Amino acid sequence: MITWGIVSTCFAFVQGPISFMVLRFLLGVAEAGFFPGMVLYMAASCLLGAIGLLIAAAVPTLSGAMVGISISTLGVIAARPIFWTLPGSFLTGSAAAAGIAFINAFGNLGGFIGPYVIGLIKDQTGSFTLGIVATSLPLALSVVAALVLARRLAPLRAAAVTHTSESVQ
Repeated sequence: MITWGIVSTCFAFVQGPISFMVLRFLLGVAEAGFFPGMVLYMAASCLLGAIGLLIAAAVPTLSGAMVGISISTLGVIAARPIFWTLPGSFLTGSAAAAGIAFINAFGNLGGFIGPYVIGLIKDQTGSFTLGIVATSLPLALSVVAALVLARRLAPLRAAAVTHTSESVQ
């Protein structure tokens, strides 16, 4: 896990295609053994983000809301690097590019629709509380999706490791 974090951090210093390929290779080596654990870390981070938003919605004071938003931001930012490695973990070639493009398009759509939904809920209820709760729902849904993904991909990952070890011998 520490190796994966160090290699992921080194991506900030990529200067060209060669350094990118070397780091991508090292990242693959670092993440090969802990893919199911990586998805569980992402699920835990998203859960932390959802809980932080619920705290912000439940606590009526400004300081309590700031603590909740801070916790939520911590969870979301911690999940982001793990999230972006997922398509490349089980998709290859043009399918991986399409997966990343889908994620990017879906994120842009959420960034456009989210503020409107919060505003609509605030207009209907007179409070931002339910809007913040509604914002926590996609994070909660991502926790469920990550756990389902980990469960479905574990046998495929085990079969790939078995096939690779048989090929080497």
